[in-house]
Amino acid sequence: MSKTKRGQYSVDVNLLASKLKGVAHVLVQESPNYDEASKELNEYYGAVGVYYPNKAVQPKHFWYKDSAAQRKNMLESVIYAVMTYCNCQQVDGGYT
Repeated sequence: MSKTKRGQYSVDVNLLASKLKGVAHVLVQESPNYDEASKELNEYYGAVGVYYPNKAVQPKHFWYKDSAAQRKNMLESVIYAVMTYCNCQQVDGGYT
């Protein structure tokens, strides 16, 4: 998750981490400076990227728009993308 131009996160990081607890890692940009690595991944100016462990599944990118409704929608979209991937995985009976 990258920071916006104003140096804030596009969604509530603590809420996102709480909702995805035990399912995904939430990595955030600490510095307001945009380095080449974040631009290469297309996560800058508030964008959120979801990367999956299976390389066959393409990463998803959610672009930031500055409105309260958009931030709520973005949070729900990121959670939905992660949970949909998790629900599609076949889990061996020994792990349940």
